Amino acid sequence: MLPLVITSHDSPSSVPVPPARKWLVWLDPRRTAGAYASQAGSHYWIDVSDVAMFHYSAATGQVNAVPRSAIEEGRVRAIYQRVVLPFLLQALAYEMLHASAVRTERGVVAFCGDSGAGKSTIAVGLSRRGYPVWADDALLLDASAGIRALPLPFDVRLRRDSAELFRLGWRADTTSRDWPGIEQDLVDLVAVCVLSRVAAPGGIEVTECRPGAAALTALLAHACAFKLADLDRKRRMAAQYLAVAAQVPVFEVRVEAGLDRLAGLLDQLEARVIHAEPAWAD
Repeated sequence: MLPLVITSHDSPSSVPVPPARKWLVWLDPRRTAGAYASQAGSHYWIDVSDVAMFHYSAATGQVNAVPRSAIEEGRVRAIYQRVVLPFLLQALAYEMLHASAVRTERGVVAFCGDSGAGKSTIAVGLSRRGYPVWADDALLLDASAGIRALPLPFDVRLRRDSAELFRLGWRADTTSRDWPGIEQDLVDLVAVCVLSRVAAPGGIEVTECRPGAAALTALLAHACAFKLADLDRKRRMAAQYLAVAAQVPVFEVRVEAGLDRLAGLLDQLEARVIHAEPAWAD
């Protein structure tokens, strides 16, 4: 679904000219402009500065990309995976949570938080304990029938100290997965952990939110805001996150910064999230 076709930068005719209208600015987690988007009917344009212009049409079901210059194809594909594809899938009615995730015997467990909160480090740490990494940085959700996590292509990106901890050497991409297509391998989302760092020594706290306002507020803080300015789409987004908050256990995880806390944190996540029943379950 949504295959990518890359056109030579000196042959841009495969991408129609976007309409003269105001562009939506997508802000990355650091609140800087990461991409610009526009829509006209079933056509979508996503302009990633200095990389490529991407265009999707429902008529063809594919995405065409025209690089800005003689940029490497791998760079265009990486941006497509991490920025453009999540945007388009959200525009097509899925939801996207700014999260990494692992797959457990019960289903997918997600870890969301601000940049630097430790999402990818936790996912890789748990993968060393037998829970494969399911997503990195962007988790695709379908709330149409239950709450399910869907697969996306990804490359896990670690900071230098985390990569060295896992004896991976200093490299950004530590593991990856090709995309089997969203029609395959749909898995229940069974828990969401919202990560935050505490500056003062305080150990590790894992607290389950009761379903309702607290869980919804925690989730919405990390919902990817790729959506276009469409009131109906905003209502669907709110309804779908209400369903997630009502059906999926949400945990607040507070931990002191420092990789020396990682082993203890993973122990608690296994005991209190991965293998535990929800505290509010009857």
